[in-house]
Amino acid sequence: MVGLYDADPLEESWRPRSYAHASDPQTSHDAAKEAKAIRGEHQKLILRVMHRCTNGMTFEDIASCASLDYHQVGRRVCELRRAGLVRDSGRKRKTRTGRSAVVWEYCGVSDAQD
Repeated sequence: MVGLYDADPLEESWRPRSYAHASDPQTSHDAAKEAKAIRGEHQKLILRVMHRCTNGMTFEDIASCASLDYHQVGRRVCELRRAGLVRDSGRKRKTRTGRSAVVWEYCGVSDAQD
């Protein structure tokens, strides 16, 4: 089994679309390469945070614990869901604004390291 620090657990199971179009300027291609590296680090961070929480987490919970922006978390959790590493628990929890939010559960790499 692959650990979080050994390799990217998503590499084999999910391939993202390109974030820059062929007609985009070089700066867009450079930014896309940087974003790919950051995306992987954020995915690993989110998996580590979720692995420690046995009660599930909303995007808001994850963002707070991981010190990431809510929107960054939303994008990464959707990628992790497609890769089969997190799942919708079927439960909802109120956010700080009182709205209902999906509670996500970790279901991925079994030997995740703290």
